Amino acid sequence: MMRAVCLITIKPGKTDNVMESLRKKRKLLKEILPVTGRADICVLLQGTMDEINNMVIDFKKIKDIVTTETLMEVEVNMRSEEHTSELQSHLNLVCRLLLEKK
Repeated sequence: MMRAVCLITIKPGKTDNVMESLRKKRKLLKEILPVTGRADICVLLQGTMDEINNMVIDFKKIKDIVTTETLMEVEVNMRSEEHTSELQSHLNLVCRLLLEKK
């Protein structure tokens, strides 16, 4: 099983419509969060790589979604704490922070 964060940008004023459409796709969705910043909605997904990929392709069929950006969690081997920051990618840190908040 893999975990991913999908950042979704939507048309102005369509948050409720998109949130409702996303709630109907609960198979892989662990959480749907309205957010501020470069995205409007953040979706936490868990499944195989193919399942996540197909789900994101399916998101793009929702007419009020403008763009998606998917961040896949990656496994990182830690040699020692002194090397932690150089071995952890920004992507892994973002995913871990969002997923651990749950």
